[in-house]
Amino acid sequence: MDVNLLLPVIFIPAGAGLLILLLPERVKVVQEVISFIAGSIMLAGTIYSFFFHTLPVPAPFNEVFRSTSFSSFLLMIAAGFGFFITLYSISYMWKKERRRQFYAFLLLALAGTAGVLLSDHILAFLISWETVTLALYFLIIGGEQGAQKGATKSFIMLGATDGLLLFGLALLWQISGKVLFSEMHISTNTWISGLSFTALMISAITKAGAMPFHTWIPASSEAAHPPAMAVLPASLDKVLGIFFLFTLCNRIFVIGEGFQIALLVIGCITIIGAVLIAMVQHDLRKLLAYHTVSQVGYMIVGIGTLSPLGILGGLFHMINNSIYKSCLFLGSGAVGKKTGTFELGKLGGLAKAMPFTFIAFLIAALSISGIPPFNGFVSKWMIYQALLESVKSGTLSMNIIGTIVFIVAMFGSALTLASFIKALYSVFLGQKTEKTQTVLKEVSFAMWIPMMTLASVCVLLGVFYLFFIRNILGPITGLTPVFPGVWESSFAMVLIFTGFIIGLLIYLAGKIVRSSRVVEPYIGGEQENPEVHRVPGTDFYTVISNMPVLRNIYKGQAKEYLDPFEWFGKLGDWIIMIFKKIQNGLLPWYLSLSLIGLVISLVLFLSFFITF
Repeated sequence: MDVNLLLPVIFIPAGAGLLILLLPERVKVVQEVISFIAGSIMLAGTIYSFFFHTLPVPAPFNEVFRSTSFSSFLLMIAAGFGFFITLYSISYMWKKERRRQFYAFLLLALAGTAGVLLSDHILAFLISWETVTLALYFLIIGGEQGAQKGATKSFIMLGATDGLLLFGLALLWQISGKVLFSEMHISTNTWISGLSFTALMISAITKAGAMPFHTWIPASSEAAHPPAMAVLPASLDKVLGIFFLFTLCNRIFVIGEGFQIALLVIGCITIIGAVLIAMVQHDLRKLLAYHTVSQVGYMIVGIGTLSPLGILGGLFHMINNSIYKSCLFLGSGAVGKKTGTFELGKLGGLAKAMPFTFIAFLIAALSISGIPPFNGFVSKWMIYQALLESVKSGTLSMNIIGTIVFIVAMFGSALTLASFIKALYSVFLGQKTEKTQTVLKEVSFAMWIPMMTLASVCVLLGVFYLFFIRNILGPITGLTPVFPGVWESSFAMVLIFTGFIIGLLIYLAGKIVRSSRVVEPYIGGEQENPEVHRVPGTDFYTVISNMPVLRNIYKGQAKEYLDPFEWFGKLGDWIIMIFKKIQNGLLPWYLSLSLIGLVISLVLFLSFFITF
């Protein structure tokens, strides 16, 4: 069966998105139906393409787009996220404003993602990349009140680094004389090739959300709808940024030790810097946003090892992060929809009322924290092993850097777990609050099915990781890693499941046979106030932000000293001030400037004439 690959993965989602934009605002249900059908077709097409490899790219597009096993696999993942986000959004977005805009740009983002993953031509890649950036802007701006600021910041930061992308691609074309990525293989041993790699690398890590170009993600999370955060900053943007970084480091360029160390340092700073900021966040969305940034550090470190095991670990972590991070954002959306707030101090006791959301959030939280037997542990474990191998076989500088990065990565994982203990306790396990007292039942099945599905994948990829790596991810990337050690996940899963069953039986026995007497606590005859006697899950972490070593870091972060957006904003204000001083309205001053300009022009003209 010969079917056009571009039809189900690019043209149908893009056409459906444009069609939804043309529909009048008063039309209801139609946008949901169109989005669901287009998302289903895209998912079906990508699944068929990956498993049967019978969806060719037809002429003349085969000179622009190129389908590989790896790109087909990532397309399938992207389409899967799009499908589940659409299903989730049918319920979440039902009474929200700008639903038409949300579904339209969700489909355009998916079409742009497919274009990036399939593009072999520089121009097609650039157009597809910009399509995703534009779609992200409109998805964020369609959020709650105040979304304009985050959307603008995201668009400016990504747009600025997209300028670097254009510059780097132009240098790439100049160096190689080619326009197809598959025909390029360039060493970074010259200044111009090094400059090209640097520009393209900055664009890739900004899209992924690495420090210091990360601040657009937390800014977006403050007002964007959780489904929008789940589909782009949490999943698709990570896939595109890391996929492009992988392509740069392993297919287009041959990078030296200097750039390798730079990648490891960037990854190391991203891991520890973002997780420290995440720990003290009291807004669930911002907490998840900073953890989104922190996890990018592990991916960059994995690729920066330049070993098959590390690169495969980084790519595996990219896939894992997209799964559990989307699950976490969807879980936060379910909590926000039921309670009307994302403030951790106002939440608590939702586990019994929202069991599916709690279970999915718990599994995803354990996954991102690197706890076995979930998928996040496996990919981090592969990166740790690759770092240790690089320490053994590398130069002195690599030994030092590798050791530091290994320690930081381990410490970052521990801090991630501490941060999510706070989130789990504050949202699900603590005492109920005024906001959560009225929550008596779970969200609709259209919302909890995507969460539970993603949580189930976290378990499956954690337990059957060897099958996935050796039979799917390794072959499609062309990487054959050598594992220094193999974790026996199946036996550990049996032990964990056995412990769970024993614990459940003990709990049920306690419910049936209850010999203890339960009475109300005596508080001196006073009327109990639940809010007064409540123990919030955020107090301990407030103490951390006041520790002497960390206090100044947190103050600097709060004042946005570490934000490149603010740096360039202040530079722009300074330039504007200079021009205001120059434009003073005095005629003699303008005549003097004109005379100076004339002299400079004359000197340049004469120097050019004398040279030739």
